[in-house]
Amino acid sequence: MEDKKKEFMKTLGNNIRMYREQKGLSQEELANRCGWTTNNARSTISKIESGVNDVPTSKVKVIAEQLGVSVCDLMNSSANVQTKDKIRKLIEQCYGKEVYETLSSLLDLDASDQKVIKTMIDSMLSAEKYSVKKESLNA
Repeated sequence: MEDKKKEFMKTLGNNIRMYREQKGLSQEELANRCGWTTNNARSTISKIESGVNDVPTSKVKVIAEQLGVSVCDLMNSSANVQTKDKIRKLIEQCYGKEVYETLSSLLDLDASDQKVIKTMIDSMLSAEKYSVKKESLNA
C-alpha cells in the first residue's frame, strides 16, 4: 500500500511540475497563488513536486485551479499527461496557441453547451461571408 501511495505522490508531483512550467510559473509564484505565503512556500511546492510531501485534497483542488487544469489532469499517470502534452504541442504548432486554448475551453463545457457552440460555428460557416474560404478548402 505504501508503494502505491509513493507512486501516486510522485505522479501528482511530476504533473504539478509539468503544468506549472507550462504556465511559466515559479514554485514560489504557484505557492503564493495557492495560499502558501510563509517563508518556506517555495520549499512546500518543491517537496510536493518531488513526491516528498503529501497534499491535502483541498489543496490539490486549489493547485489545479491555479494551473488551469482539472484535478483529474493532476492525478493522471505520466503516460496520459505526456500524450496530452504531445497533442497540445502538435495543435499549437499547426494552428497556434489560441486555437489550442479555444479547444481546451470548449472541452471544459458540458455537452449541451458544446452543442450550442457547434451550432453557432455551423451557422457562421454557412454564412456567405465564409463561403469563399469553405470553397477554397474543398479545392
